[in-house]
Amino acid sequence: MASGGNRSICGLLIQDVIPVNDTAAFINDAVLAAVNAPLCVFAFLSNLVAIVAVIKTPSLHRPCNILLCGLALADCLTGVISQPLFIARRLMIHRARISCDYQLELYVLHRFFLRLSTLWSFANLTVMSFDRQYALSKPLQYRTCVSNIDAVKKVVFAGVSVALFVVPTEFVLSSNPLIVPHVIFAAFFYSGTNHQSCENADFYSSAPESSD
Repeated sequence: MASGGNRSICGLLIQDVIPVNDTAAFINDAVLAAVNAPLCVFAFLSNLVAIVAVIKTPSLHRPCNILLCGLALADCLTGVISQPLFIARRLMIHRARISCDYQLELYVLHRFFLRLSTLWSFANLTVMSFDRQYALSKPLQYRTCVSNIDAVKKVVFAGVSVALFVVPTEFVLSSNPLIVPHVIFAAFFYSGTNHQSCENADFYSSAPESSD
């Protein structure tokens, strides 16, 4: 059951604490699960209501609200996948000394979706920060250039960028996720998000006004 090197019980990392089969540790994790379970439901439903409200209300169809929907979508992923996996893992880990069934699978899935949802949230916050900075510094150009379609493209860009980063690094660096790839991703995402393009900006600013 034990593996050599940097592995311990059931193939889990040594840094991953496996509690001793005692009552105190089990009660601790049971309370943790009892607190997290309603929070999962609340996080999923509240963010889902926000997304549906924006979609169903035409007056809310604005770029800033669409970007907020991207952040709410990442929070929905956390509530429906990441947190339930965390609860299941904390409860299943008490059986690690008895059975290795699903121990490593839960660990890998929890780590993968935790990184995915966390980076997706930070990516959406980055997009929203640059969008607000652009709107405040150049309000007229922002109204001319930025549309709802542009906001949807930014949300899709954030999600695809995070997925293309997390999936390869999870397989390549599954045993030891380093900080360097995360820094490289942050620099790449910053450069991609910070590039504000407006093809018609010069045209609108230099076009002569039509006379009646």
